[in-house]
Amino acid sequence: MNSKLILTCTALLGVALGSLAFSKAGIAIAGGLAILLSLQLLRKQPKLFSLSFQTPFLAFLFSIALATLLTPASAEPWAKIDGLWPLSFLFCAGAIGKITPKPMLFFATFLGLAGAGGLYSVGMAIDWLPPHKIYSGRHIGPTHIFAFSVVMTTALPVALDFAFRAQKKMRFLWVLVALLSLFALVSTGERANTGVGCLIAAFVPALHFKSGRAKLIGVGILLLAIPAILHFGGDKLAGLLSFDFANLNSSDTMRAAHWSVAWDSWKTAPLFGHGLGTYSDLAVQHPVHGDFLRTPVRHGQFAAHSYPLHTLATQGLFGLACVCWCAAAILMSFVRAFKARPQAATYGIFACLIFAGTSLTDTPMYQSVRLAAFTLLAGFSYGLIVADQNKMLGSKQMTPPKEGVL
Repeated sequence: MNSKLILTCTALLGVALGSLAFSKAGIAIAGGLAILLSLQLLRKQPKLFSLSFQTPFLAFLFSIALATLLTPASAEPWAKIDGLWPLSFLFCAGAIGKITPKPMLFFATFLGLAGAGGLYSVGMAIDWLPPHKIYSGRHIGPTHIFAFSVVMTTALPVALDFAFRAQKKMRFLWVLVALLSLFALVSTGERANTGVGCLIAAFVPALHFKSGRAKLIGVGILLLAIPAILHFGGDKLAGLLSFDFANLNSSDTMRAAHWSVAWDSWKTAPLFGHGLGTYSDLAVQHPVHGDFLRTPVRHGQFAAHSYPLHTLATQGLFGLACVCWCAAAILMSFVRAFKARPQAATYGIFACLIFAGTSLTDTPMYQSVRLAAFTLLAGFSYGLIVADQNKMLGSKQMTPPKEGVL
């Protein structure tokens, strides 16, 4: 098997994920190239692209297709699901993860670019770099707010976990990457991503309760930085995790209106929903919130700001059941492998928790950059947990007694 091809794909997948800190086009360029190169492996060893959760995944795709076919052509359902193409990373990244001789290349590339994005954020905060052309009030890299926030949300707990596993000389580097990711994440002002990222990071030490005292103290400094940055972040960050129904701001009011529309719409078509692509019309035609949501819908908001509620409105109980079945199957593939492949399983669980947590208040499934962050990390981690340890990775790479770094 062509080892150079495999290593190239490994690096490209890491670039695709990490490059979101600078450009949302990175997943299409680097990730698309990795997919094209991996097709050579598909031709020679198609079994590499198999998944243990293929049946629930196919059920999920069937529910999408059914909801699309049941939708009038005037609703343009196919245009609403063009962002689902990163689902292919589950197969591509999974195949590469199974056979790559250097899995660390993926993580080092991803975390290196994320750390550079965090450094860029710091440079903007101290006026060494120009503000973002669109989001001038936030210290984010020259990319889209969702792309930047999701890569930092992903990098924070992963870098922190690496810090616990690394030897002393590398521990400082991973703590630095985690701190830079934390600063950049909080700078986005995205409440769901910041809350999910910080909560997952706060639970990372529980995975390493047997670590030495010096390591726990050293990495614990990062955890103290979480409330410190939130506390000194000013009024904008003071309410980062608040959601008061009695005193909603304009963004929260709009989100609450979307939730009400989705819930009311589901009740009129409970089994199969109204079909993909119909939510925009459902929102503007709602008797209570229609006029209020007309402007945001006209500017591109075609989803309900909650993936479960959006699924209920457009695909009904059948669609939500397929989504839950697929999600549970993916998560359990990592949970079952936790004892045998603790590190790779941990990162797969991180990917699932980030995607699930942000799905409660948004629809990352239909935003390619956020879906790609999930499928890249989950797919590659899945490949690592099912790899033949002796023939493909080697026990020294997967479970070294001290470093624990893949």
